[in-house]
Amino acid sequence: MDELRAFGSIVAHMWEHKFEDTATPNRRVFEVRKDYPDTTFPCILRLPSNGLQSDRVDESGLLSALREDGPEQNAITPTLEIVAIARDVSDTIRLPKKVFDNLFRHFNIDPIVKQHAILNSYGFHHYGPENHRNNCHTFFFGNLFYSIFWSFNPQTMKTRGILILRTIERYDYGKLMFESFVAILRILRGRLYTPFVLLFVSFSLIAHAIDENMYRVVDSLREIENFTGFGPSHRKRLEKQHNEGRRRALERQSTMNLEKADEEIHKLDDHSRHLTDSNVHIANLLRHVKLLSDMAETLTEDGFLGNYCKGIPQQWEEAAAKECDYFCGLVAPMQRRLKTAKPSLDYLHDRCKSLFQVVFSLLTHEDAEVNIRLAKDSKTIAEATKKDSAAMKTIAFMTMFFLPGTFFAAVFAIPSLKWENDNKQPGVIQHGFGIYWALTAPATVLILALWFIWEWWGEKIKDKKQKKKARKENAMRHMPSSSQDLENGMNGMAGALRSI
Repeated sequence: MDELRAFGSIVAHMWEHKFEDTATPNRRVFEVRKDYPDTTFPCILRLPSNGLQSDRVDESGLLSALREDGPEQNAITPTLEIVAIARDVSDTIRLPKKVFDNLFRHFNIDPIVKQHAILNSYGFHHYGPENHRNNCHTFFFGNLFYSIFWSFNPQTMKTRGILILRTIERYDYGKLMFESFVAILRILRGRLYTPFVLLFVSFSLIAHAIDENMYRVVDSLREIENFTGFGPSHRKRLEKQHNEGRRRALERQSTMNLEKADEEIHKLDDHSRHLTDSNVHIANLLRHVKLLSDMAETLTEDGFLGNYCKGIPQQWEEAAAKECDYFCGLVAPMQRRLKTAKPSLDYLHDRCKSLFQVVFSLLTHEDAEVNIRLAKDSKTIAEATKKDSAAMKTIAFMTMFFLPGTFFAAVFAIPSLKWENDNKQPGVIQHGFGIYWALTAPATVLILALWFIWEWWGEKIKDKKQKKKARKENAMRHMPSSSQDLENGMNGMAGALRSI
């Protein structure tokens, strides 16, 4: 055990940046958050025989408040003292390291659990008083919501520990779990004769949290099923949806608004992320079911509860024995509760995976519909462009057809050229009118012929390039893909020559 304690001290020293006063600037998340409701922790819970007390203290006065002598401070009577502190989302403990170490020493907690506390470990660990001062038993239990570790001195009947709550926004930054912890502890306030009261408080609290989170997951899945129309509550609609599915799809393709489709895609994308988060959350709940099941098996081992009650003063032995029997009776119903929770979580896991496939299919379908709509719009644009191109070609043809006539008409209209009769009498058709047509008609034919030849030559060059490209691609496909293929080809050629 001494070697394990030394190793635990080394690990704890390596992770000293997890404390508030030694954290790096980028890890001190709540130092810059003004909206963080840091008004609950640190807090001291005291459970003497006259009731439960909860006092909010400052970090500077924490140790002084713990050292205050009360009426039961030196008496041999069952008492409980818990210090609740916070751990932020970056896993930084919101307490100076010096104060944290002094709490360990003041509560006689085995330093071996310090690494579990700093690294936010999960699971149940217990250590006996061997080679540890003051003959105290040490326990640790870590889970998603908090870590708790405590010592129990059977000679003085004092249980003292540290509760580190994770400040999760969903649970009101640790306040909700703290209030639940205090409520269950208040119910069991008369069970302080053994070191297991905090263990069963955590057992009950985590089991209740598993049920609550299962309901949250179910509620989230139902919301997604209502959006998609698929799920256990929508089986009667499936046949009707199957018959109307194609008709609605065709209507959507013809009348679909791209902005609305984009909104649908964003919603499906959000649902896919929620499903991924739910799937991870279900896996985490399954892990906690396994942790609680292992802890229940440990508690039911022969002599486990009794071994940690040895050394209790004689006046409290009978009460401690009754309390052990009481806790033993609680293990069986808790195990049954866990057994019923696991099939439900497995069902939710399969339901989540099926729904994820549905969302993925709908997301693919929406994307395909958008692509079809875009393809139709592109086709419409292409047809309009083709019509515009044909119109431009018609305009160009008509321009070329009338261009020679217009040119020669302008030339004949030059004032320096005289086109009059010899007898000075004007007429409708002058003798130069034939010359105009003699020049215009051949010029028009020549221009049109050159244009047709230019178009024909361009198409011919384009066809040659395409054929050359096709021959090159064909040659590349039939080219040997490796040296072995080349060698096989040469061997086949040699065999053919020998046969000749």
